[in-house]
Amino acid sequence: MDELKVVGTVPADSAELKVKVREAEVSIVREEREDIELRANNFDNWSVNGALIEQTAVAETGISMSISNISIDGDCVISGMSFVGGGSISQMIVNGKRVEIKGKEVFVDGKKQQDAPQTTLTKIAYNIAKLVGSFNRINGIEFGVHDGSVFINGKLQMDAEENAEGEEATEEAAPPPPQPDKAVIAVPHSFRGSLNLEHKGMQPIALDGWTGGDVTINASGNGDGTVTGPVSEVGTLSVRIGSMGGFDFEGPIHCGKAETTLSGNGNLSLAALNAGGLTARVKSMGKLTVDGELAIDGAADLGLSGNGGLKLRQGLTAQSLELSVSSMGGFTAEGPVVISGDAELTLSGNGAGKLESGIRAASLTMAARSMGGFKVGGPVNVAGEANVTLSGNGGANFDEAVEAAKFTGRVTSMGGITADEIHAGELNLSTTGMGSVKVDGGSCSSGTLRCSGMGGIKLRGDFQNLKQSRSGMGDIKVRND
Repeated sequence: MDELKVVGTVPADSAELKVKVREAEVSIVREEREDIELRANNFDNWSVNGALIEQTAVAETGISMSISNISIDGDCVISGMSFVGGGSISQMIVNGKRVEIKGKEVFVDGKKQQDAPQTTLTKIAYNIAKLVGSFNRINGIEFGVHDGSVFINGKLQMDAEENAEGEEATEEAAPPPPQPDKAVIAVPHSFRGSLNLEHKGMQPIALDGWTGGDVTINASGNGDGTVTGPVSEVGTLSVRIGSMGGFDFEGPIHCGKAETTLSGNGNLSLAALNAGGLTARVKSMGKLTVDGELAIDGAADLGLSGNGGLKLRQGLTAQSLELSVSSMGGFTAEGPVVISGDAELTLSGNGAGKLESGIRAASLTMAARSMGGFKVGGPVNVAGEANVTLSGNGGANFDEAVEAAKFTGRVTSMGGITADEIHAGELNLSTTGMGSVKVDGGSCSSGTLRCSGMGGIKLRGDFQNLKQSRSGMGDIKVRND
């Protein structure tokens, strides 16, 4: 790797450090020093302006292509790159440029080129290299353009017209291609300002950790990010992932407020989070995982509108919880969920809600409106009312005892309620659809049972003073042991 050179410095008394990365491997580290220093291998590709560190250019190192076969005579097929010629239209993306093949004509970003691929691999390689001006590899043959000259397997080729006619190449050696951009940003241990990071490329980025200010991370590229140390004394932590790249916080996080948005396929992993409030959104295929403690002093607002997932390995503690699942993405809490106030869980898509270790709350509302259903593997303890409404085909299954001052269950479609036990002061159950209610044990002091659909109600235990009303095909059966 090229030697890292000092590009510039940022005063340590800056309120915010802003970093914009286009395509580079970057490390943000803490050191014993008096200012913030940027060191990079390609000096001219970076700028330091006030408290802004910005990558202004990218080393033209090209990309590598892994291609399994090429058929040249007649139709031209380069598998693995969707490169298809011979009369049909095809395209590929090379270094951000759209290359289209229409018969023997080549278009780059919609503009017709004069020299199209011919009938040999070398000529195809030559022309693509000439069009995009980068170093590439096809079937073990490396080709590229450097300072206006074309090289194939490290040998200097003649100009376009001569090479297209198949004349011999010279034996001069190619200069080494430029090194990919790498940079280190050294931050004093004493710095307590904010961090605003924009990461757009495919290269990885690493951060020792952060203390003080606010932390804002916008990742819109395919490169992964890692925060190896703790994030502490932070006001607001905001993480937005908009593409394939993910972020992994390996250390614990302590902040006033946490906001996370996943709108791409990249994942976000948190070792542990302690925050005053949490807002989390999963809008695409990405997954949000919290491996350790998730403790929220205020409200936890969780929303899944994509096909990704949200997994809490050690559960959740919060003052209040609002969960909304509106697509195929699923929610899983492997540890217990403890809510000191109200918990509201809504499934309006095909994604499921799983509470593997149960839930405790002051009040609980569970609504399943589509195919997605609830699976509760642990005990449910509600100080006030537990309200379960099923208006879709998804059900609600309670594998262990449910305890509540009041339990209300409504079934209006095909989804049903099954419970191992329900113990409630007041129990109210109704079915107006095809779904049924089945409770294998429990007790109540009073309540109502209504059936006006095809689904029935079956109870077994010690259920007293229940008013029954039946106007549909469903049966009401109460067996008091």
